[in-house]
Amino acid sequence: MTTPGPALVYKCPSCGNLAQKGSINSGNTFGAVFYSDGRLDAPMLPEFPAITKCKKCSGFYWLEDENKVGEYEPYERWGGPSEENEAAKKQWQDADRTRFLNPDELQEAINARAHRDDPKKEKYLRKRLWWQLNDPARRKDAAKVLPNITVQYAENCHGLLMLFIPRGVVPSDDDRMFVAELCRNMELYDECAAVLGTVKDPDYEPVIGILKTQCEKRNRHVVVLQDDSRGR
Repeated sequence: MTTPGPALVYKCPSCGNLAQKGSINSGNTFGAVFYSDGRLDAPMLPEFPAITKCKKCSGFYWLEDENKVGEYEPYERWGGPSEENEAAKKQWQDADRTRFLNPDELQEAINARAHRDDPKKEKYLRKRLWWQLNDPARRKDAAKVLPNITVQYAENCHGLLMLFIPRGVVPSDDDRMFVAELCRNMELYDECAAVLGTVKDPDYEPVIGILKTQCEKRNRHVVVLQDDSRGR
């Protein structure tokens, strides 16, 4: 069961326009689908954007504490509504709704250095772009799956690789799995297999087997690792 949390309200630092996003207090991965690029499709564990594009001034800004102005409960809780919450709801419920950036907007945000040279923020933007560029294959939309790797796709994957294996830092097994998948997605099958061979965590053995099989098949596209959606 998913328990919704409060609506979180933010102010654009450039123009002051207000926007809101949802949140959850609890969730789970029942009925989820796990993909090889790390994306999780979990209806009981919804995601909310970490960055938005202002509908008024078109500037990008992060939905974090420094831009947060308040919150309110959009749903009535046990015990009935409080005067404080009703006042906050009346004040903010008509604020713009945030949404995830589309591929063009993600690329624009990367080019504009909206990440402010923060590796975690840049990784978020590039990973979201990677996932969205993988979506046609993920959704088995053959008409939109490009037959060849585009310059945009290759440059973004290269940027992600540099973030997952920063100079002077020994990558974790989690990061090695991402690096292996990025290599496979770029048709670097031997490199993918080599990276998989350095992963020591036995919990990854089933996934390693799947990715090695895909390398043997010379398949660069994202694949399902685990599908629990049949019981939905």
